[in-house]
Amino acid sequence: MISTLSFVGYSIYEIVSIPLYLRVIFLLVTKKEFSSPFFRFISVIGILEIGHYVTDVVYYRLPIFGPTSSWFGTSPSAFYNVGTFLIYFFNYPIYVLHIAITLNRCSSVWVPLSLFLLRSGLLDKVLDILQY
Repeated sequence: MISTLSFVGYSIYEIVSIPLYLRVIFLLVTKKEFSSPFFRFISVIGILEIGHYVTDVVYYRLPIFGPTSSWFGTSPSAFYNVGTFLIYFFNYPIYVLHIAITLNRCSSVWVPLSLFLLRSGLLDKVLDILQY
C-alpha cells in the first residue's frame, strides 16, 4: 500500500501542476502566435494526458491507498473494466499524436533542406552518396 505521506506529497504536487498545465494549454489555444499545427498537437496531447492522469489516479492509485482501499474493494468489476478501457483510450491517441508531431518536425526541417539542395544542385550528389 502507498503510505499516506507519499500519497499526500503526490497530491500536493498534482494540485499545483494540473492548473499550470491547463493554463499553458489555454494559452496555446487562445494566442495567435501559437496557431501552427505543432501547438495544436501539443494542446490535444495535453488534454489527453490530463484525462489519462485523472483516470489513472481514480482507477489505480486510489484503490491501493489505505483509507480508500476498502471502498474500492467493494466496487463491481465493471468499474475497473471501464477504468482499464479509459487508460488505453487516452494512451493510444497520445502515441499517435506523438508520431504526428515527429512527422511535423521532420517535414519542417526536411522540406527547406531539400529545396536548398535542389536549388543548389547538391540533391543529386546527396542521393548518389546515399545509394552507395
